[in-house]
Amino acid sequence: MMNFKSLAGAALILSMASGSAFAQSNDVKGWTPKPKAPIAGGGDNAPKTITRGESPNPPPGPGANQNPGPAPAFEVVLANDPVGIQQAMMNAGYRAELTTDDQGNPKIIGTASKSTYWILFLDCQASSGCLGLEFYVSYSLDRKPTLEQVDQFNNDFRYIRAFTNKDGQPRMMMDILVRDGGLDKRTFLEYVRLWTVIMPSFEEMIGV
Repeated sequence: MMNFKSLAGAALILSMASGSAFAQSNDVKGWTPKPKAPIAGGGDNAPKTITRGESPNPPPGPGANQNPGPAPAFEVVLANDPVGIQQAMMNAGYRAELTTDDQGNPKIIGTASKSTYWILFLDCQASSGCLGLEFYVSYSLDRKPTLEQVDQFNNDFRYIRAFTNKDGQPRMMMDILVRDGGLDKRTFLEYVRLWTVIMPSFEEMIGV
């Protein structure tokens, strides 16, 4: 019967033989394996390989807040607060005159390019207030734009829509859905900026 020392000796001989065979096989065609460079900061600090579908979430650094509070809320405008919308526009340098339309709903009058436009408050109910805004401008011209001109304008510009009324007079509008939670003020002012930038192009197209 083979004793423990005999087993250990056999294992050592087998290990040496395997290593020799491996070295011989790696020497084929002059190829010599190079030792891998050690990973800096090994152990728990070693870089982790990210596989598909896995999100890289590194641990927080020293002093990081392990229990962060709620994210700061964005400042919003509400369709139920026409005064707040007027104030946001005026603070950004836009003309914003607050008045009412024929139905008694709030209306803001602004100016861009060569003309005056309106901001109308949409879907207004006595119990729930208003849920949207509409930028609107209309013109009365001797030379009326063609349908092809209006279609091309709508194709060239996003977010707005140009059209003609039953008399062929040009109109342009842009609707914004606000809802109960309001609209981020920065987004609203970007809509205002977009509208005031597009209006000159519309007036150039229709010959104002």
